[in-house]
Amino acid sequence: MFWIFIVALIWLFLLGLSRIANGHYTLIEIVSTFLMAGFCVIGVTRTIPLGRDLSTLARAGMFVVFAAMQFAAMWVSFLKPIANR
Repeated sequence: MFWIFIVALIWLFLLGLSRIANGHYTLIEIVSTFLMAGFCVIGVTRTIPLGRDLSTLARAGMFVVFAAMQFAAMWVSFLKPIANR
């Protein structure tokens, strides 16, 4: 869901509706946003009907762990050695 939000911000910028995700996006980056959003939607919809018997605490714990991993991935992408390539 985090990456779908990021993609939505990029699309809003490209449509001239927002300045949050501003920058210059190449054609391959724009195409990649469509692919990324599609795979995110597929992933979310495929995990809903799995029906795993987990407690609410376990589900909340998994949510926090994966949210932290997404935050870490975004933070690493902004580090100077990576961002300036």
